[in-house]
Amino acid sequence: MWQQILSSEVVVADLSHNDQNIIFSLGLCYGLHRSPILLVRNQDELPLYLRNLNCIKYENTARGATTLREKLTSAVKAFLADARADQLET
Repeated sequence: MWQQILSSEVVVADLSHNDQNIIFSLGLCYGLHRSPILLVRNQDELPLYLRNLNCIKYENTARGATTLREKLTSAVKAFLADARADQLET
């Protein structure tokens, strides 16, 4: 069972935030690694404790949708690459 936990790749959506500036929160999990990604309207308006998280600005345009998809894809790929690299080192 422990091996399944260490090798699992899970994407968990969390919409429980009450901040109107946060549109969507995505929690990435890989083994013991956890990383939230926040989709926000304006990062400067976030509370201080959330500004250090991985934030992607939402732009409500056709071009913004393409940019958003690219940013989310690269953030997920970077997270998984780092998590796998850490797992291989141990």
